[in-house]
Amino acid sequence: MPTNSDLFDPAQMTLADPYGGLQPYRCSEFGHTCQGQSPPHDLPVGVDTLALDNCASAEDGVRLSRVSDFVDFLKRLKPDDPDRIFVSALAGPPVPYVVGKKAFETVSGVPEMQPTLWPSCVGAGGESGYPSVRVKNWLDSFALNAVLESVCANDFVKVLTQLASSAGVGHANCIQGTVATRNDGVPDCQVVELLFGDSGAFIDHEIPICDIHQSNFPCWKLSTSFICLSGPKFQVCHDPTCSPVVNQPDTEDIFVSCSLRPPC
Repeated sequence: MPTNSDLFDPAQMTLADPYGGLQPYRCSEFGHTCQGQSPPHDLPVGVDTLALDNCASAEDGVRLSRVSDFVDFLKRLKPDDPDRIFVSALAGPPVPYVVGKKAFETVSGVPEMQPTLWPSCVGAGGESGYPSVRVKNWLDSFALNAVLESVCANDFVKVLTQLASSAGVGHANCIQGTVATRNDGVPDCQVVELLFGDSGAFIDHEIPICDIHQSNFPCWKLSTSFICLSGPKFQVCHDPTCSPVVNQPDTEDIFVSCSLRPPC
């Protein structure tokens, strides 16, 4: 939030105050827009729930920081290589977005029925996730390099494995440019794996290019992919399927060096 924002003013606790109750709904009312309008300060008389559609971040930057500022910050870290930025989140689904009512304590000690967001998901153990509108807008800014998983999932091991697998599929493994070839037609690349040996020292191990059957693993290959818009996708294969390997405790890092053909 901006340093001069007073959105969390603790002196405001009732619906008569501009910010309403001192509870998370403030971030919804002043941080979201739904069909171009702010969520209601209060529900109409006789209305207990109100479903809203097409909710997005309110990007005025007055009370909450703009999501676009966080996006711009991250993209500036890799201005010439956006494929090397991968983002993910465990959060509540952005829909359904339903405003309800709940009793909250006020400064007088008398409870007041105030608007609140209903959970957009509930886990098997009763855990709740709330509409992550701003988080979803942030993720959408990174297109194919972003994954959103529900915080209400029953198995976090499975979810985290999926996130790690998504990162390893090749979002960040794009080579920018056209790779030159040697006289035998093989891509002019050298791939070195840095292994942690039994003696405690690091060992360099050169990885060969994959044969036609990808049976000489570990091996590497280049391929075209819709994920990589500026050059080929680089992969290291540890089995014939070349599926991503999430856990490699004995591997410290992999270094890739390729000669590129000059642009026309």
